[in-house]
Amino acid sequence: MLELRGIGKRLGGFALEDLSLQVRSGEYFVLLGPSGVGKTVLLETIAGLIRPD
Repeated sequence: MLELRGIGKRLGGFALEDLSLQVRSGEYFVLLGPSGVGKTVLLETIAGLIRPD
C-alpha cells in the first residue's frame, strides 16, 4: 500500500499543498494532468528524490 498524508512542496512559484493519497495493494494509480501542474514533483517526492516541506 502507498499512503501520503498532507504533504506539500514549494519550488519557486509552484506549490503542492496538503496532498493526501491512498493506493491499496492490487489497485492501479494513474496520474494525469496538463503540463506544469506538479506530476513530476509528486512522483519525485514519492520516490524519495526530493523531500516534502
